[in-house]
Amino acid sequence: MVVKIIVKKKNSGQEIKKMKGKMIEKVKQIIDFDCDAYKPNGDLLFKFRRKVIPENIYKNAYKNYLQLGFSKSINRGNASGRFKNGKKQYRTYKKTNKHIYEKDNHFVNSGIMGYLDSKNWKRPCRKTAFTKNHFSKFQSGLPFIQAIDHQYKKLVSKSYQQQMRESKKSNYTIDGTCFSTVTVNANFRTALHKDSGDFKNGFGNLCVIEDKPNSYTGGYTLFPQYDIGVDVRSGDFLAMDVHEWHCNSAIKKKNKGSTRLAFVCYLRNNMYKCSMLEKLLYKQGHLSTEEKINKIMGGKYTKKNLRRGNFGHQWYQLDNNNFSIKYENKQYTIKDKKKGRQFGNLTFAYDKIIR
Repeated sequence: MVVKIIVKKKNSGQEIKKMKGKMIEKVKQIIDFDCDAYKPNGDLLFKFRRKVIPENIYKNAYKNYLQLGFSKSINRGNASGRFKNGKKQYRTYKKTNKHIYEKDNHFVNSGIMGYLDSKNWKRPCRKTAFTKNHFSKFQSGLPFIQAIDHQYKKLVSKSYQQQMRESKKSNYTIDGTCFSTVTVNANFRTALHKDSGDFKNGFGNLCVIEDKPNSYTGGYTLFPQYDIGVDVRSGDFLAMDVHEWHCNSAIKKKNKGSTRLAFVCYLRNNMYKCSMLEKLLYKQGHLSTEEKINKIMGGKYTKKNLRRGNFGHQWYQLDNNNFSIKYENKQYTIKDKKKGRQFGNLTFAYDKIIR
């Protein structure tokens, strides 16, 4: 029997937003039975089903993906926690050679498999490192990911069909699914956050595998704004609105080796651009950033220095009668003054301007 409930908001959007990055321990109700939960406006918050993934399938996945879950990440944003001793912490910058990127204040156990799009348009979409370097393990565990896909299709069919149509716009999807990517977390207690970068009309898919039954307590998936949480265990499936604020309660291990391996399956929002990006980069050959800028600007321009970045990087703006190129916060903005066009990345601008 599936219990259907309507949840109520405990606090406002502004109040909950102030709590992002915080660890939250308690909510009023923990769901451990088949349940559909709806928001006050009738939209779905989650659907939870117990013991719908066969044991042999999830045990095989545990064996193949355990290593991935214990990968070290410093790039999980609010999910990794933002508060220490009651004070909010902010991301810092890490410098490697001439490249800089933001990092969190501590490592967490989190890895990704499947495929990634290019955030800065400097390289094509690609396999993740785990998928490329451990392809046999990636392939061996796929029946588990496909079983998750089956539950998604069965329980949230409208959203599933939209995501499946979107996934077919790219060649970078996991076989037999509408997913491009899977995040695997091992004993990672997430702080309050919303997911980003995934297909906005899709729905989150969460499954958990334990090393042994009841080897830990807690680890509940919480929706604090609605004062409710879900106890997801081996073989269970949770379809959830990941664009609502969510987090985990503390994972209390009963022994040193206790493991909670959590899987989040999704379609990255920009995968549909992959084939276009590959064509653009092929046409542009091995041109450097400097070469592209010079061709767009015709080799003649004035340069105005803007502020400096955290590592002394000089942000700047280039101008002539036809174009303006601004480089700030590692982002290019290109304006075509005569045609009134603006582009948010250099690769796309070069393709449209240089024919």
